[in-house]
Amino acid sequence: VLLASQWALAGRAWILAKKDEQALQCFHVIMESWQAVCSSGVDKKEANVVRLAEVAAQALTCASRLHFRLGAYDLSFDALSRARDTLEASAELQCAMLDDLLSLCYEQALAHRSAGKAQSAVEILTLALAAIPSAGGPGETHSGNVALAAAATRARLMRQLALCYLQLRNEALATAHAREALAISPPSSCHQASSLQVLLHILCEHTMPADIELMS
Repeated sequence: VLLASQWALAGRAWILAKKDEQALQCFHVIMESWQAVCSSGVDKKEANVVRLAEVAAQALTCASRLHFRLGAYDLSFDALSRARDTLEASAELQCAMLDDLLSLCYEQALAHRSAGKAQSAVEILTLALAAIPSAGGPGETHSGNVALAAAATRARLMRQLALCYLQLRNEALATAHAREALAISPPSSCHQASSLQVLLHILCEHTMPADIELMS
């Protein structure tokens, strides 16, 4: 774990120095170490393993961001997918890092949709939605505020997914996702207003700028 942390620090230092390729090499070492641990069959609930999982998840999200910046979109998506799987090592790790993963997914999906690559955006948003724990899942002890925040996040992703399907000219799926976003949005919130706006836009078939979600 200590060695992996040192590699992580080295990777961040290379990022600050604007040396993306060198940073990716550091993160790759961490990812290989985590993969070796997963393949060994060790108990993932052990403290050291959970700590390594945290370092690996951070490395994977950093790697995804760098690959995306370099235009290696397949590698970026693969790193996102592996980061999502890594967060499943523990509920505490998922709670601590899920928001960062979802924000990165949203950011990349919005960039893809803005560039006219709606299908790539759909894949990332679908991954993000699958990463959100289901309400009332095993061992879940969320407070009302946390549950509302989760619903708002899910609605935000659903709205973007609806707009992607609209760009793909699949009005049925676009409408279905917009209706779902409206249904799960916290009442009397900006998310509910944004969801209604997206749904009305789809029903009216107007053109909407790619950055509409920045309002919510």
